[in-house]
Amino acid sequence: MILQPTTRTHAAQFYEGEPFLHRGIVTFFAEPIRRGHHTVMISRPSVFDAVLEQLRAASDAALVEGAGRIVFIDVDKALSGFMAGTRVDPVRLEQSFMELIAQVRGDDDGPMWIYGEMAGVLCRNGNHAGAHELEELWNVHFPEPEFSVLCGYGIEDFDHDGQAFRDICRQHTHVIPTEGFTDVGDEQARFEQVALLQHRVRASTAANGRRATAPSGAPAAPIVCVIDDDVSVRRSLSRLLMLAGCAVRVFASADEFLDDPGRRDAACLVLDVQLIGLSSQELQRQLSGEPGAIPVVAMSGSHDPQAETEALRLGALAFLRKPFEAEALLDAISRAVHISR
Repeated sequence: MILQPTTRTHAAQFYEGEPFLHRGIVTFFAEPIRRGHHTVMISRPSVFDAVLEQLRAASDAALVEGAGRIVFIDVDKALSGFMAGTRVDPVRLEQSFMELIAQVRGDDDGPMWIYGEMAGVLCRNGNHAGAHELEELWNVHFPEPEFSVLCGYGIEDFDHDGQAFRDICRQHTHVIPTEGFTDVGDEQARFEQVALLQHRVRASTAANGRRATAPSGAPAAPIVCVIDDDVSVRRSLSRLLMLAGCAVRVFASADEFLDDPGRRDAACLVLDVQLIGLSSQELQRQLSGEPGAIPVVAMSGSHDPQAETEALRLGALAFLRKPFEAEALLDAISRAVHISR
């Protein structure tokens, strides 16, 4: 995606891996560097160094030469200039950036292109409210079209807060998805991914219509717990289930799940059958003896018929072999939610 310098740009770049982020920043800066515009990076030093390395390795002499003109500000230092605890001080924010703009521009009032990960760092530290406040204040204080901004966000920092993800997206003029979407080279394949997400949301909406209603009158999102000792599986399932309208809690072990006092509110448990520590079989036995036992959807990356037989014998509603289709999991969860009503 090439952002246009003639219109106001305040874009959010989501990423899973750092190399994808670095390529996105280089693409964002390429044209303004060629035009001699002001460029600023407010980032971690490692990100700045990686971007400089890519620019200096480019075959375009203008990019090689222009890399040295990028103004770098350490993101932690920038945040310390206007954060008051977990809140943004709006006066100090405006003052900090007015000073930065004057320093960078000097006597040249040309366009400024800024890559920033201040809000992204706040999200990584669990301060989603502060990140939202920062983005909102930026839009209020610096609405001029000569400021083009790209904000970097690690997608994993929203694994447990779908509302924060939506709030951040709404503060931006452009939202650029992670490499899982943008690295798909074929336009038809990208459209298929969008259609698949729309289908999942519609399926979730239909399931929501059968759910219990919260006191406010709004449908209560079902709580789905996921136990898997693979962090990448926990992340991917968390994102999928949040997109489907579920409240998600993830655990690395059965013991961690049992220690959670809120687990009894869950409508479904997605359980990997190969766990470190307390086994999935023992967990199922314990849960089956509890009143109002939580429905279980079991899953496994191995092809062990005995594991499937045992999981189903102990009461699992369904057994899925990894990698499985998203629709198969969502269908099983929908049935579990219906049972747990």
